[in-house]
Amino acid sequence: MKKILSVIILGVILMNNANSISKNPLLEFNYYPFELDYDKSIVKKAPPPRTEKEFSRLVQNAEKNADSAYLLASIYHHKGCLDSNYDIIDIKKCKLSMYYYEKTYSLNNKHQLAIFFIGNMYDFYSEPRQREKALFYYEKAAALNSVMAIDNLFNSYFNGIGVGRNLEKAREYAQKAANLGSSKFQYIIKNWDNEIVPYYNMSHQK
Repeated sequence: MKKILSVIILGVILMNNANSISKNPLLEFNYYPFELDYDKSIVKKAPPPRTEKEFSRLVQNAEKNADSAYLLASIYHHKGCLDSNYDIIDIKKCKLSMYYYEKTYSLNNKHQLAIFFIGNMYDFYSEPRQREKALFYYEKAAALNSVMAIDNLFNSYFNGIGVGRNLEKAREYAQKAANLGSSKFQYIIKNWDNEIVPYYNMSHQK
């Protein structure tokens, strides 16, 4: 498996370097704000690669280091798998991204972001869509206080996406996110009776 993976990665690197004039997007990655919020020291622990040599070293480190594995997953996810509209543009890089999210999870089963994105990949970038698996990982990430996972679970129960509509369950997730400091869900909880419930009842009648 590792040999096959190395060949795939080498192919991705060579493909990106086919035109020496064009820049390699895999070497232009910067952490997103939500990643820095999760771990402010991540840049020091796993700095984004800026050269092919640094990228190759990252690939080696990712087999045994969770921070490196997560960085590689995020690079392939956000700089190769998807375009700016979150549409799939390279299925090979999507698969590499999933591999490294799962590698991160195997190295650190408390890594909230990796767990959330495993669910996210099953939810939106799997063919066919695998909602059961997505919800399983969202639940695990939510238990680790991932507001993004809680948000997805709230929407699932509020709108009945992949599960039966359940207003009480949706409120539980909204309250959890509000308690974690989410201004969006603090607003939702504050206006639950006068805005949210009427909207739910109205949409449920359609």
